[in-house]
Amino acid sequence: MTMSDTNDGDRPLVVTDRLGTVPHTWTEVPGDATSTLAFGVGYRDLTPRTAGLTHLVEHLVMHRVGPVALRHNAESGTSHTSFYASGNAAARADFLERVAAAVSGLDDVGADELEVVRGAVLAEVGRDGLHVARDPLGLRYGLAGLGVQAANHARLMDWTADEVVTLSRERFHAGNAHVSSTSALPTGFQLHLPAGGRVTRVAHPADALTGRTWSALSGPGVTFAGTVPHVREESVVAFAVRVVGYALHETLRSRLGHVYSVDEFGGVVDDDGTHWAFTLDPPDTAVDSVVVHGIGVLQELATAGPRPEHLEHARATAEHDLSATSSLASWLDWAAVGSLRGRDVPTIDQELRAVRSATADDVRSVVVELLRTMLVGTSFDHEIGPEAEAALSGFGAVPRPPFPDPLGREPDEVAQALLPRGMRAAMRSGMTSYHGRRSRDASGQVVFMRPECLILAEPGMVTVVPYDEVVLAGIDADGEVELAGARGDVLWLDPADFKGLTHDQLLAHVPADVIYRKDGPATAEPRSTTARGSRRWRTSSRGSSA
Repeated sequence: MTMSDTNDGDRPLVVTDRLGTVPHTWTEVPGDATSTLAFGVGYRDLTPRTAGLTHLVEHLVMHRVGPVALRHNAESGTSHTSFYASGNAAARADFLERVAAAVSGLDDVGADELEVVRGAVLAEVGRDGLHVARDPLGLRYGLAGLGVQAANHARLMDWTADEVVTLSRERFHAGNAHVSSTSALPTGFQLHLPAGGRVTRVAHPADALTGRTWSALSGPGVTFAGTVPHVREESVVAFAVRVVGYALHETLRSRLGHVYSVDEFGGVVDDDGTHWAFTLDPPDTAVDSVVVHGIGVLQELATAGPRPEHLEHARATAEHDLSATSSLASWLDWAAVGSLRGRDVPTIDQELRAVRSATADDVRSVVVELLRTMLVGTSFDHEIGPEAEAALSGFGAVPRPPFPDPLGREPDEVAQALLPRGMRAAMRSGMTSYHGRRSRDASGQVVFMRPECLILAEPGMVTVVPYDEVVLAGIDADGEVELAGARGDVLWLDPADFKGLTHDQLLAHVPADVIYRKDGPATAEPRSTTARGSRRWRTSSRGSSA
């Protein structure tokens, strides 16, 4: 057993020992004692085909744990999958051992059990949750690393028991586990997890955004998202983000009344930096104003720094939050996850020192970094007006259409290269084409099939989908096909909208191993655009022009 004082003597000692082969970090924290078993595998560690599979594994484990008298739960996160319970030491140890036994037995998961648990996950995420989203992380990193979360649960109804077994063997074992507790566990307690070594992690994909960008996103509201390199101390960056969030709140809610909430979230990308996003929830009538004034707030922070009253309010709330008892319990959990992923999480005292010493210029310099490659996002369902478009242009944000040309060509150049004499000439040239049905609200649209790509064209716009870029091709219960690209783009096409086009023809050149069925009963309810976006982007002047 080793002890380490991480708090300059102001808080209880943090103890690190072992529960057999599993490391255990604990300290005495007032309140209900809690123990958490964390595995160092989260959404960011998966592939487009397995995105979200840790959530299904989490549910399978808890299904096998069965009824528990303690207050308990489990969660699937970006970087971890955790199981936790509160109670006396013996009861917490019993819960942890039941979780370990459930994990150890995942090799024999059967089809019936899988279907029951799959149904529970579907009830939690909803049918809209089965669609690939167009979101800031996916557009920045593609469908890999942090960006793969845009495809979470896309293949929920298609996952097999073999995929569950493979993931559990590779990531749910003693070499990738850590227990944290807010009070000691029984002396001599050992946790029996499958044996395993330290997990080797692949390098995170590079940031594909080289400057300021704006794009339509699947979710509602307005998003401002950027990155900060590790040249800035992590605790200072976190404090600066708090200041930015408060400044946005003061202008957009307290002064203008355009939003209810300003939420900030983010975290470590890799050794190079952190990613942060601010999400705001204006009604559609206020979206343009939020874009205009939000950009104004950010630019003021980057040039003049924060207002003194904003800086001091953020400092006071940060000190209050960090001094709360719950902060130490949360730190134990995050430090455990950090140790599994090979990084040191700043201690509470390090964060407090950063909060107390941070200056207005520290905040300003962080905002400058955030703005270098900031992405501004609005909903697919919102048509940006001239005032917001002018603000975005003045901000230097370049529109990011779906499936942008890999060679960097402008939309007109792409259209000229692929349809050199225009749509009508292409239709006469013998190129395979399928015309949209007027009765299906697809009049004027044409699908062209080339050996290397699919082209969706209509007057004023063309979208090109290279077949070798498609990493998921899901067929919905109502026949619509969702094509997800490696760079975070999504296109929805229903073959029934086009004369003579079948699913086999549409998917003939798509890699066979990325095609799957979303399954489940068809619904007569209106299609929600909250999670998946609508088709409006592809008929908007913001898209590529033909």
